[in-house]
Amino acid sequence: MVKVELDRPWRFNKTDKKLFTVVPIFDLNTIPRACMPVREVKVKNLGIVLFRSGKVTIE
Repeated sequence: MVKVELDRPWRFNKTDKKLFTVVPIFDLNTIPRACMPVREVKVKNLGIVLFRSGKVTIE
């Protein structure tokens, strides 16, 4: 189990716990596509009417 606490000044801290499973060793050399790079881009427009808005890009 991993416990994380996000320290936020001037606000209440956020705490979360997550369980995770450790899997056995797997040889990625047996999968030819495993060496290919992966890239994903997401763009979203944020804003409210009458206020400044703009694009947020995540790569």
